[in-house]
Amino acid sequence: QNITTSRFLRSEGNDAENSKRAIAMISFGESAAKSTLVERAVLSIRRRGKFDGQVVLITDAPEERYDGAFDENVIVMQSKDEDMKIGYFYDEAMKYKRYKTLIPQYFDSEPDLDEIEHIYYMDIDMMMGAPFQSLVNGLDEKYGTESIPSDGNDKIFMFSDPLSATYVVNSGFIALDREKSRRCLESWRKEMDANPGFPKDQLSLNEVFEKSGEDENYGCEIVPMEHENYLRYTVNESFMLNMMDEEVYPNLIHIYNSCKAEKFSETSTELFVSDVLMLSEEEKAKHGYGKAVITPSKTDWESTQRRLPELAVEEEDDGHEDLTYFGA
Repeated sequence: QNITTSRFLRSEGNDAENSKRAIAMISFGESAAKSTLVERAVLSIRRRGKFDGQVVLITDAPEERYDGAFDENVIVMQSKDEDMKIGYFYDEAMKYKRYKTLIPQYFDSEPDLDEIEHIYYMDIDMMMGAPFQSLVNGLDEKYGTESIPSDGNDKIFMFSDPLSATYVVNSGFIALDREKSRRCLESWRKEMDANPGFPKDQLSLNEVFEKSGEDENYGCEIVPMEHENYLRYTVNESFMLNMMDEEVYPNLIHIYNSCKAEKFSETSTELFVSDVLMLSEEEKAKHGYGKAVITPSKTDWESTQRRLPELAVEEEDDGHEDLTYFGA
């Protein structure tokens, strides 16, 4: 039995509209494949997210890793070797983050996704805590995420980065139009490839943001979105426990898996994640989906700075992943 059939909640939203939407994720590296992060994300989408439409996972994990794990509306796509620039970037995790810019091309290769017009990317260390429909409606009403003019600039929509004044946006969640976001994704990918020393994809996004503001013919616009009640980070244990007590969760919850997560007690993390995922006692015992997931290795940021003095950027997030990509 796959993980999304039991305790499944009725979906919310217009079926015709949802048939044009999909959620995309990427998962790379051995540690990510061994973790339960993808299962957690999918469970949250199906349960509290109440979305039963297409979910697409792009991964380098062996095909058997997710075989039979999900319902029929979850498509697992194997990454293409030619898209991975091995040995090119100073921080090897960047070769994985580059796949975010290739999502529409992967969708183009799958006939079952031909009807999809709107793509919502989320990192696998995020969970949905409220209906996806309310997120879609709110963002479209305020930012026009699903109503980009056909004769205007291409656009991509991301939340502002709350953890650093250095970065304009954070790429952990991206609202994309399948056709009207491609120029932005291409520009982002070009900046990544042109700056192999950048240790964060946000630095490449900064370049796109600045150039688009300077050149009215650039053809791309990055739209920063405010967090409001849409996105929350698990900044500390009391924050998690307060959300549990109030029994009100935001649409998106970012769960730390870097060294920040080591500061939280495993008990608090498990209680919180289990509650968000609405896990039964049997699921907790059998699968361990509620247990904390912590990245096993980190990039030596000071060493990177010594090698690349021109990238003297103040680093405010101490959660750098090394060869495994969990999220932003």
